Amino acid sequence: MTAQAAYVSHQSSWRDEGIVRQALEHPGELRAELALRRLRHFVRASWPVIEPGATYLENWHIDALCEHLEAVTNNQIKHLLVNVPPRTSKSGVISVNWPVWSWLDDPNAPAGSQRGAGLRFLFSSYAESLAIDLAVSSRRIIQSLWFQRYFGHHFRLTSDVNLKSQYENDARGYRISQGVDGSATGKGGDVLVFDDPHNVKKAESQTVLRNTGKWFDEVMRNRLNDERTGHRVVIMQRCAQGDISGRILERADADGFEHLNLPMEYEGRCIVDLVHRCSQPTGREVEIEHKSKKIKPPRLPPTSIGFKDPRRKRGELLHSSRFPPEVVASLKLMGDYAYDSQYQQRPGARKGDFFKVEGFDIWDELYEDEVVQRWRAWDKAATEGGTGPCTAGVRMGMMKFYASAKDEKRKQLTKLYFVDDVVRGRWGPSKREEVIKLTAGLDGKRVKISVEQEPGSGGKESADATKRMLAGYTVYLDNVSTEGSKEQRADPYSVAVGQGLVVLLAGDWNYDFVEEHRHFPRGTLKDQVDAAAQGLLEPAQEIPLRRRGRRGHSSAARG
Repeated sequence: MTAQAAYVSHQSSWRDEGIVRQALEHPGELRAELALRRLRHFVRASWPVIEPGATYLENWHIDALCEHLEAVTNNQIKHLLVNVPPRTSKSGVISVNWPVWSWLDDPNAPAGSQRGAGLRFLFSSYAESLAIDLAVSSRRIIQSLWFQRYFGHHFRLTSDVNLKSQYENDARGYRISQGVDGSATGKGGDVLVFDDPHNVKKAESQTVLRNTGKWFDEVMRNRLNDERTGHRVVIMQRCAQGDISGRILERADADGFEHLNLPMEYEGRCIVDLVHRCSQPTGREVEIEHKSKKIKPPRLPPTSIGFKDPRRKRGELLHSSRFPPEVVASLKLMGDYAYDSQYQQRPGARKGDFFKVEGFDIWDELYEDEVVQRWRAWDKAATEGGTGPCTAGVRMGMMKFYASAKDEKRKQLTKLYFVDDVVRGRWGPSKREEVIKLTAGLDGKRVKISVEQEPGSGGKESADATKRMLAGYTVYLDNVSTEGSKEQRADPYSVAVGQGLVVLLAGDWNYDFVEEHRHFPRGTLKDQVDAAAQGLLEPAQEIPLRRRGRRGHSSAARG
C-alpha cells in the first residue's frame, strides 16, 4: 500500500470521501461548501487563481499540512513547527490560503474555533519582499471572481488600509507582512506566522543565525496579542543546527510546539531525541538510576490530531509524482550537507569536516580476553535540566592483539580503542558528583578515571573536589587550559576514528554518540566528543604493553 493510500485509509473519517465525490461531480455551491468547511478543499479550489495553467498535484502531505493548520485554528494545537522540503507547496498552503480561509466564518466549525474575519495575522520571512509576495497572492484570491461569488459576503477589504504589506478587512482583521529585520515595529497579531525566516544562502554565518535567533526569541516573543489564546506557526526547510527550528525543538515540549516533520525520503526517526509531539518517531533522554539501568520515558502521541507519517519503508518518497526518483537523484548533486539539511530536515556539519563517522564500527560484543585496560573520562557541566550542555562520562578501553599469524611472527601488535558505555545527563553540581561517584562504584577500581579541569581557580577546585571524592580510585586531572581549542584536543581522536581504530559496543547510546560526532564542531552539544578526546589524551598513554596471542593467551612484556 502506498503512503497516499495508507493515509487515505487511516484518515477516512476526516476525508468524507462520499462528499468529496459529490463535490467533484457537482461544481459550484457544493464545492464552495466543501472549501468553506475544509482547508484542503479550499486549497484545491483556489489553485487556478494563484497558479493559472499549472496542474494541481494532490498528495497526502498537503492534506496533513491542512489538517494541522485546521487544528491550530480550532485550538487543538497551540503552536506548530513544520519542516518540509522546498517546492512542496508549503507557503502556498500556509501563507497564501490559510489566512484567507481562516477569515471565513463557518457555522459548522467546532466550538472554540477562532475562525472569523476579525482574526489578525503577522507574517514574517527572511526578506520583506518574500513576505509581501505571499500577501499579494492571498489578496489575489480574495479579489478573484471565484472568491467574490461564493465568499464575498463574509468580509470586504477596506480601502483606507489596503497596501501590499498591510491590509485590513471590515471586521478589523488584518494581515501585516514584514522581514526578519522587523519593519512592522510594535505590531502584533493573534497568529504569528514565520515562513522561511532564514535565507539559506546565509545559513552558514553563525552571526546571521545568532541574530535571527535573537530576533525570534527576544523581539517576536511578545508579539502575540494574547499569549493565552494566540498561536505561533513556523514553516521552513532546515538549514543549520542553530536555526530557528533547532531552537524550537530544544524546548518544544515546554513551549507547546508540535512538530510536523516531513523529509523527502522517509527515515523513521526525528532528528531530535527529546520526547515531543512529532509526526516521526522520537528518541528519548536516558538517565542513570540506582543500578545504572537505562529508563525509557513513555513516548507522547504523534501529534494532537493523532497524525504520524504514513510511510513505513526507509527511502520512501514524500511526493513521488512531483519528485520521482530521478528528480531526487538530481537534487542530491547539491551535496550531502545541503540535501540533508533542506530536504531531509537533518542539518549537520559538512561531511568530512572533522570526524569521518563511517569509521565507527559497532560490535555486538568485545573480545574481553584481548582488553588491556578500561577508563572513563568525564566532561563536566553544571546545567540542571533544560537544553544546555550535558555532563558526559565516556567509558573507553584498548585492545592489543596480533591481527594475523604474520603479525605475530613480526611481533607487530594491532591497537584498537573501544567505547562500551556512556553516562550522560543534565545535573546540578551535587547530583552530578553523586552520579560520578555511583558510576565509579559500578565500574570498579580497575577502571581508571579522567576528570576535566576547566581553566581558572574555580575549575581547579571543582576537579580537586571530584578527585578527593574518588579517593581509592586512579584519577587523572585533565587541564584543558593548556591544550588548545576543542578541535585541537580532538584531532588525535579524529584521526583514530577516521582510521577505523575506534569501535563502539552496541547500545542505546550509539545514535546520540555518532550524531554528535557527525555534527562536531558545529553542533550544539560537544560533551561526548570532549570526553572521548580527553580519554585518548590521558589514561590511554599510561597503559602498559601486553602482548596477546592469537587464541587469547597473554604474555607480559617487561620494560
